[in-house]
Amino acid sequence: MRRAIIVWICLAIGSVPFLIDSAYEAYVLTAMRGPQMLFFVVSHTSLALIVWPSALIYAASLVYAAVMLLVVMLRSKAPPGRFKLGLGLYLAISTLHCGLLSTYDQWSPIFDQRSL
Repeated sequence: MRRAIIVWICLAIGSVPFLIDSAYEAYVLTAMRGPQMLFFVVSHTSLALIVWPSALIYAASLVYAAVMLLVVMLRSKAPPGRFKLGLGLYLAISTLHCGLLSTYDQWSPIFDQRSL
């Protein structure tokens, strides 16, 4: 179990560049400057060498966290511990973030400066 925690933490740390970039573009820049072309700057600079592999690591961390949470919940009858809580929070926040990114075109016009 200790190895599983270390693997998940390493995957979560590896996904940080993608999370920072996507959250900054989607939430900060959109609120300040209106709708953005998400990942446009990253895909046209050398940052793509860091962010796109990080996106794959992020996807792997989500799958790993979901499987680990399922295994831990099925094998353990103990009340939720810190590991279960951490995995659950990670999956909940990630689901919210992915949902907001996938519906970006629907909610980003709220911040369009030209319509004011």
